[in-house]
Amino acid sequence: DRKPQLLDPAKLLDGLAAASNKAAYLVGTHPQHAQFQRLREKYVEALAKNGGKPNAGAKKILANMEMWRWMHDDLGDLYLLANVPTYMISVVKDGAVVHTERIVVGEIGKQTSIFTRPLKSVTFRPMWRVPESIKVNELWPSLLRGGGLMRQYGLEVETKDGRRLDYRTMDWRTLDIRNYEVVQPAGRKSVMGVIKFSFPSQHTIFMHDTPDKWMFNSQQRTLSHGCLRLRNPLSVAEILLKEDKGWDADKVQDLARNGPMNNEVAIDKRVRMHIAYFTAWVDEDGKLK
Repeated sequence: DRKPQLLDPAKLLDGLAAASNKAAYLVGTHPQHAQFQRLREKYVEALAKNGGKPNAGAKKILANMEMWRWMHDDLGDLYLLANVPTYMISVVKDGAVVHTERIVVGEIGKQTSIFTRPLKSVTFRPMWRVPESIKVNELWPSLLRGGGLMRQYGLEVETKDGRRLDYRTMDWRTLDIRNYEVVQPAGRKSVMGVIKFSFPSQHTIFMHDTPDKWMFNSQQRTLSHGCLRLRNPLSVAEILLKEDKGWDADKVQDLARNGPMNNEVAIDKRVRMHIAYFTAWVDEDGKLK
């Protein structure tokens, strides 16, 4: 869900015709991201070593250069970059990485979507509103067998207008679970943990804490339904809320432990969430990874 950053052909040809240095003008049409430029240098080196022909390594570099062509020209003064294949997220300020953290991403069959959206809010002690796919594919079959998953996760059923119902007295053989909301209140069992980061889209995914910290010990962390799970989410929240609200770390920690439940804090500044898929990059020492 990301469109290529296409150049207008007429403007490009006019600019090329007027340019005294045609080669420099064409190079200037490339993405100006530092990673694109570094990858381009490695691509040229790889071609030179192979007599001008792309070997496998050069093709991988080229594929990642192409991914950079699809990224926004302006990533933002402060932004989050979640890279799915490395299972890592970076907080970037003024072009410099100020924090990195492990994440869990979607399972192979429930892959995390690739897109960019603005970060809208941070919610402390969030409730979980179960997505329709999980309701239909997992909870409904469980209810037909007695509702074990409902008890395991402390889930509750509500009408669309928020009226609480007793799922144990309902005949799920004749009822359609899509006509109801299934929610999990904030608490010790909450799959959301103590904090959630929202960047609304049609993909209905977000980034959140989790009580299942064992997940972050795995090298391959494809373990969610598509949402991003964050190992130390309060560290990220502290950075963002200091920038956006001027809050100190103690306030963030207190809201996570003792604040109101489902406390949604709007993000006022422009902070973008970029979910990307890069399999090659060049580190600060100039090494291709």
